[in-house]
Amino acid sequence: MAGSPMTKVRFSEPAYPLADDGTYRAFMDKILEEYGRRCVRQEQFGWELAKGDQERLDYVFQGTMANYGNTGYLLGEIHPKTVTDPETLVFLADREKTRYLMVWTPLEASVLFMMCETASSSGGAGDGKDAAKAGAKK
Repeated sequence: MAGSPMTKVRFSEPAYPLADDGTYRAFMDKILEEYGRRCVRQEQFGWELAKGDQERLDYVFQGTMANYGNTGYLLGEIHPKTVTDPETLVFLADREKTRYLMVWTPLEASVLFMMCETASSSGGAGDGKDAAKAGAKK
């Protein structure tokens, strides 16, 4: 796929759409619990990489994230306690009153990009806006 149908943002290079058996959703919901949010819609994509191809990994990640910033998303890296792998990068992305969770996980010969549109778990306080603003990058 050339980009995300949910967020309407192009990837730096086409990705493979991935199906979810519930594992990706459970992982993202566990992260979002810390921020009083939950997943309502999700997508996940993958890119195959040669083992150790850091240059291509950087191109896929940096180019895609730059496209989010250039499309008007306010990006903030977060560090949830539930994510213990130092290679996994987690972001909140806000645009037009919608918040997305984005999780990048490099694997041995691929990279996984999971994301979901989020909503408040309680419908009130604790929506995590301060977390996005604290690490905001554009």
